[in-house]
Amino acid sequence: MKASIYARLSQDKRKGSAEEGSSVQAQVEACKAFIEAKGWTLDKTYVDNDISATSGAVRPQFEQMLKDSPANVVAFKSDRISRDVMDTLRLKASGITGWLCDGGKLDFSSSDSTMLTLFRSVIDSTEQTKKSERQRLATLRDAKAGKYRGSIRPFGQERDGTWIEPEASAVREATEKLISGEWTFFKVATEWNTRGLLTPQTGKQGGREWTSGTVSQYFKRPRLKGYQEYEGTLYKLADWKPLLSEEEFEHIQLIRDSRKTGVRGKQGYRHKPHLLSGWIECGICGRKLNTAYRGKPKNTRAYSCPTPRHVTRAAEHIEKLLVSRVLVPLFAPSAERVLSPTGASEASKLRREQLALVKEHQEWMQEAIDAELRPAVLAQKEAKHTEKLTELKERIAELEADNVFAGITWIDHARNIMEFEPIAWEHWNALSLERQRVLIQALYTSVKVMPQGVGTGTAFKPELIKTEISPLLQELEEVAMEWLLIASFR
Repeated sequence: MKASIYARLSQDKRKGSAEEGSSVQAQVEACKAFIEAKGWTLDKTYVDNDISATSGAVRPQFEQMLKDSPANVVAFKSDRISRDVMDTLRLKASGITGWLCDGGKLDFSSSDSTMLTLFRSVIDSTEQTKKSERQRLATLRDAKAGKYRGSIRPFGQERDGTWIEPEASAVREATEKLISGEWTFFKVATEWNTRGLLTPQTGKQGGREWTSGTVSQYFKRPRLKGYQEYEGTLYKLADWKPLLSEEEFEHIQLIRDSRKTGVRGKQGYRHKPHLLSGWIECGICGRKLNTAYRGKPKNTRAYSCPTPRHVTRAAEHIEKLLVSRVLVPLFAPSAERVLSPTGASEASKLRREQLALVKEHQEWMQEAIDAELRPAVLAQKEAKHTEKLTELKERIAELEADNVFAGITWIDHARNIMEFEPIAWEHWNALSLERQRVLIQALYTSVKVMPQGVGTGTAFKPELIKTEISPLLQELEEVAMEWLLIASFR
């Protein structure tokens, strides 16, 4: 008689246990010995490795076995081949009889044997559920005790929280640079890769290079401030040396939130925003222009209408045209008379209050969890905290919206316009892209790119960029003209 073998080792099994089967290879060897003892002939072997019994994941080899429908299949134990009653019924429908190394059998030859087989499946399924619950409670107990639960060490630290150099110093440097605005997450990734500071090793795979995305995700982890998250709750890590203070960590989260810009495409990736993308309009249909790349080998950045054959212009020319007009009005000392950021100090005060509120709430939640307060009390406190935090965020957003010019440094040391312009360009280029976009949209009411026209050539024509300036820019230009007249007589 021919017999096939099915083996499975799930991710949640106690590896090394003779009872469970220390590996799929050990299960296969045990099944081969069973077949040999019976005097049968081995047909096919089906193996699903690292597939949990409780995850509901598809077992490719199990599905193939059902498709092949061998009459007899040998497994190490019943829960290796059948995870629940549904699996057992599918085995029955495929005409498969299961033989087990422990002497049991998945027998569907009669109504009584079928009932016993299904009853055994119910017991196995119940045990899996209980085991998952025991594992969850054990993990929760470890989290409350402050034990680090990660399978590998985090970047910059050992699994006990001690710092690893030079990684720890690199994290500290990156934190300071990010908060000061000198670096972006992309810059951090570039610096770490250049220095050979790769991600921690995972299993047999070596460390990998960083990307802006993996750096951003790294700085999202609460273990940086000495906490770990489990089931939505933060637990303080015991004897852990944090790489960041709580204030620094929360500041980084605000930076992460502020940089969630761009448009998500159909493929799921995020397109990098540019100065005017998604804002300036097509002069034909009025649709917003997107960023595109033209020429060969498509290395010229352009703004293009989504509608084919409408308008496409080199981005550099349009950006230079719009920015050049606002440089003098924006950075001239006369602008201070118009741009008075009255709400900047209040916004800064509210932001400090926001960080303090988050810290206070986290400390209270930790104490409440340790005291095992009722879930209803925790939920009520969480709701009040969320409401107050939302009010603060909305107020900060209002103040910052009213003060987009806060922090602008006016140039008062240039002796004439020839000296002023290159310094103004330096000031502009030092601003973040997000800040530049906000300023342009505050100073221009609308920008429309008109069609080039047939037979007019491809040279850039400034007159085809139709702009409407805001009343604010008009006022800034008026006071700047007065300053220019005075400066010309110096």
